[in-house]
Amino acid sequence: MLSCIFAGLLEEDRGPQDSPLARAQSFYKKCLSSNDEWKSRGGPIQFILEKIREFGSFPLIDKSWSYGYHFDITDLLVYFNQNRTIMRELVPYISLDWMDNSVARLTFIPDQSVLKKLLGIGQNDAIDPGKFLKAFGQLALLICEEVGHNCSAGEVSEELKEMYLFVQKISANTTKDSLADEKNYNSIFLHRLSEVDALVSSVVYDKAPC
Repeated sequence: MLSCIFAGLLEEDRGPQDSPLARAQSFYKKCLSSNDEWKSRGGPIQFILEKIREFGSFPLIDKSWSYGYHFDITDLLVYFNQNRTIMRELVPYISLDWMDNSVARLTFIPDQSVLKKLLGIGQNDAIDPGKFLKAFGQLALLICEEVGHNCSAGEVSEELKEMYLFVQKISANTTKDSLADEKNYNSIFLHRLSEVDALVSSVVYDKAPC
């Protein structure tokens, strides 16, 4: 479940050298990229695929990757967060808590404008499940092909159905946030993994492609 994935990022008992913040800072230095670097390597999608290859595999859709109980994708999540290549309505945004900078917070920002743009629908229209499954199904299978992993179209489709339910659920459980830097979003702030797990129980991050 989600708590297993983020345990390595949020636990406080590893010591200062191995703390989540120290690991994030260290990895961040390796992740920064310039616009020139993006262009020289074939554009954003090729650059991201290269980062996935450097990580070793794409664990959320690669059935052959054996991680056992110790499922730690901290480095990959740090890269996606720092380089703004995630959709924050699907993946938690990880940052310092605005009231207590000594702890991290997980924030889902269910602004569906990016999703709707990708799906080619109006901003005032509801997300069509058929278009959602088709668009993200094609993307997931493309990533599988690019990184050389065997993915079943049927399995991908089933996982995407969970993701669609998740998008609808997270959008229905929001509160108005008045922070200046996030004033355009309806955000829900969760400070405990148990709260995150309870809210997003409709999706399993060690299985679903995102």
